[in-house]
Parts: sequence; structure tokens; C-alpha cells
Amino acid sequence: MKLTPRLQAIADSINNGGVLADVGTDHAYLPIYLVQNGRISKAIASDINKGPIEIARKRIAAHCLEQKIEARQGSGFTVLKPKEADTIVIAGMGGMLISEIIEASKEVAESAEVLIMQPMLDSGKLRSYLLQNGFEIFDEELAKEDTKIYEIIWARYTGKPQEPAGLMNIGEIIIKKKHPLAVELIDKEIAEINNILQKLGNTESELTQKRVQECHELLNYYNEVRKWVQ
Repeated sequence: MKLTPRLQAIADSINNGGVLADVGTDHAYLPIYLVQNGRISKAIASDINKGPIEIARKRIAAHCLEQKIEARQGSGFTVLKPKEADTIVIAGMGGMLISEIIEASKEVAESAEVLIMQPMLDSGKLRSYLLQNGFEIFDEELAKEDTKIYEIIWARYTGKPQEPAGLMNIGEIIIKKKHPLAVELIDKEIAEINNILQKLGNTESELTQKRVQECHELLNYYNEVRKWVQ
């Protein structure tokens, strides 16, 4: 089975022979790959929707892995018990939704050895939430698929809350790595903000002016970070 670059980046970090929980499983591609390659001993593949879970069950059965991969339908981490999974993956959702899922089942999130998250947007808000709630971000990666660049975050619970140092839209580890995709990611974000500013035009309403100010603050942030990663 061939994985997409973002799922492959996640899979490459998992090789502990333990139990994986893949929340929002995307048809169980990741659990099947990891079991087939001997990287984990067992997996739980979950999704809130019936359709993906039914497809996941069919795929699991087609690979004769029913004894090693269990498909569960349910919301977020509610399908899991504390310490039931060593590694929990939650990919392909918004950063705020991932934060809400963790918040709703904190005992499960805190009991895992590793949380691997791939937010589709609001990655900075997710990073802030993790730090403020006692999670340590210990690795980050970028993966490119066609023209899209995905952010991946690895974290674990330490019980030591931290206050974020300003905006965290680009991860500190990505900056320290001077990741080869960082400049491209930043340039995409700058282009999107400039597009928003163009659409906002010269409207003088209080709400618009507030949005314009936020955009300029983001532009300053991205331009400053760009200097560090070049």
C-alpha cells in the first residue's frame, strides 16, 4: 500500500510495536500500512461517520487484518479508553476542532505516549492550546502534496503548561530546522493575506479595519519568520 506524502511522514515516525489509534481514519490506510509493515502490533481505526467506517472495515477485511485492526464509529477520542493506545493520530481536521477533541477527552489524550496531529488550518491556535494545556511539542514536519503543504505536529503530555510566545502559525521546530518547505509555506500564506487585503479594499467599517489590522500583523509575522528560515 502506497501512502500519500503526509501520511507517509506520519507513518515514518511510528515504529514502536505498540497500539495505534487513528482518529478520523481516512478509510484505515495508515493502520493497514503500519500493521503490514510490522511497525505496530494492533490498531483502532475510528471515524464519526458511518460511511468511512464501513469502507474501513471492508479494507481491513480485504487485507485479512480483522484480528489486528478494530474499526469503531464515534466522535473524537470518546471511542478510546485512557492508556488504550500508545500513539494517537488525528489528521485532516482543523486545528480548533483538534483542540476541542482533546479538551473533550483530556484523560485519553494525556495518557498517550504520543499525539500526532495534522491540522488543515489554525495550526498556530492548536500549538498555543497544546502548550497552555501541558503538552510538549517535540517535533514538527512539513509534507507537500501537489501544491499543498501540510503541517504535522508531534506532542506528548508533560503536565507543565507554558505560555506561547506570540503567534505560532509556523512551528518553532520548523523554524529551527530551516525546513526546505518553510519559505514556500510562508509565501503561500503571505499571498493569501494579500489577497484578503485586496478584497477588503478601502471599506472603513470598524469590523473591516480590525480585520485589516490583523492581516498586517500576520504579514509582519510571516515576513520576520521568513528571514529566519531562508
